[in-house]
Amino acid sequence: MKKCLLPVIILAASYISASAQSTYGQVYSIFQTSCAFSSCHSGSQAKANLDLVGEGATLQAKMQDVYSNLFNAEPDNGFAKQEKLKRVFPGHPYKSFLFKKINNGLQPDVTLHTQEGSSMPENGTPLEDEKIELIRQWILMGAPETGNVADTNLIRRYYNGEGFRPLSTIPAPPSPSQGFQIHLGPFFVEPAGQGQGEVEYFSKYDPQLENDIEVTRVETHMGEGYSHHFILFHYLNGMDNQRPYGLRKANAHFYTEFVVANQEPDTVQLPHNTAFPWEAGSKLDLNTHYINYSASRVMACDVYINIFTQPSGTAEHTMYTALQANTSINIPNDGTEHTFSQAVRDASSQQNIFMWALSSHTHKYGTDYDIFERLPNGDRGTHIFDASCPGGIPGCTGGSYDYQHPPVMYFEPLKELDIKNGLIHEAKYINTGPAPVGWGETSDDEMMVLLMMYTLDTAGIRYTGIKETNSALGIKVFPNPVNQNLSLVFSEIPNETSAIRIYNVLGKEMRTEEIQAGQKEHIISAASLPPGFYFFNINNHSGGELTGKFLKR
Repeated sequence: MKKCLLPVIILAASYISASAQSTYGQVYSIFQTSCAFSSCHSGSQAKANLDLVGEGATLQAKMQDVYSNLFNAEPDNGFAKQEKLKRVFPGHPYKSFLFKKINNGLQPDVTLHTQEGSSMPENGTPLEDEKIELIRQWILMGAPETGNVADTNLIRRYYNGEGFRPLSTIPAPPSPSQGFQIHLGPFFVEPAGQGQGEVEYFSKYDPQLENDIEVTRVETHMGEGYSHHFILFHYLNGMDNQRPYGLRKANAHFYTEFVVANQEPDTVQLPHNTAFPWEAGSKLDLNTHYINYSASRVMACDVYINIFTQPSGTAEHTMYTALQANTSINIPNDGTEHTFSQAVRDASSQQNIFMWALSSHTHKYGTDYDIFERLPNGDRGTHIFDASCPGGIPGCTGGSYDYQHPPVMYFEPLKELDIKNGLIHEAKYINTGPAPVGWGETSDDEMMVLLMMYTLDTAGIRYTGIKETNSALGIKVFPNPVNQNLSLVFSEIPNETSAIRIYNVLGKEMRTEEIQAGQKEHIISAASLPPGFYFFNINNHSGGELTGKFLKR
């Protein structure tokens, strides 16, 4: 142990002066200053043939040598290789054997198999949580050799009692015979008021599929109230090389097709006898957007996605998706409402389609979004979608538009559409910003996007529950988070008068209201409530109770 101490100190001192701005440099320094670790992994006698000191005449040469020993490199352990792990799999710490070996319980669901050996440092003190986290963040960001890609200040604050994790429970994965689980995160978001307060990332993911499969169900688990959205994309054949591994800000919309989108923790179950077909070798793109509403605490953000699969050829029908964007919007900053319409149709089509889902997307200046069937003469026909209403179902009272959490409307049975006539989608905006805005990717730009999921036939399709929500049992809260009016929509119409009581996080009762018998929807004015989380109980005279929660922005 003493024998390796002096060169370790020299290397560490050299690193501090030469590579202080590089995240990989900091990771390399951790290898060197953990003497028991580096003494096991140095020179020609390095365990597992992994040299973490490196060869070369200069520090830079040593660091480059170690990097080549790690990045996308095959592990020496036969079991880890069989599990398709890399020493460092860029972008994915949970497919990185290095992280598994040093994890030491930091990520509870990451464990070593008996054939993968013991945790590292071997027979030594585990690395501090902050150091393990720094290595995880480096891998999560793509494990680049240069650049500062991890915010050590946020890591330090989180592990020194200034952090929180909205998703505190790790969901159970599907059994291997039913599918697989993807874990994205954690990544850190600074508090609101101390910086940007929100982050949107994309991350390419390789499920390492050896055979063609069909996907029938997607469960999304994320921090309720803090996650703006999660969207799962599937790369078009041969297009995944257009984006690197690791968390990134740039989307891949031109190279992917949509799979599912969620604005809250949710499950999308496709109708029986339909599926998304994924070919062997498919790559995915994971899009997550979190907002930290805390004024002082650092937020650690996770998304878990459970993918349920079946053998290729089981389903008779493919579930298709379509995204129609109106990129010709231009909204002056005059404080008045502007409406934009666009027809979506295929005049040459000889086949009708059968719609299963409709949804929409705008940015912060959006005030409403509606979809109509288009008549043969080009006029608007039946109003079939209203983003200001729960579930997108037109005709609600007291509805309000929440651009961050637009509803998804599902049709059971599927709704037949003559695509020659098609649809008309219509969006409204009020630009209260400092300048005119048009179509763009950033939150300061605007968008107008219609999303549709459909099949080409309905023969043999059975409906097994199109969408299972993780909201409070028997009640839908919309929108959540809320600015002004909160709608409570009941799955069963109350047959007697009920009382609703609203409490803050300290248990203080903030308000009591009455819900009348026969009232399908109850509107709560939340404008006067201070920002924060709230809980509610609904009790009737027969002793029945419904509970739920919402976030006031």
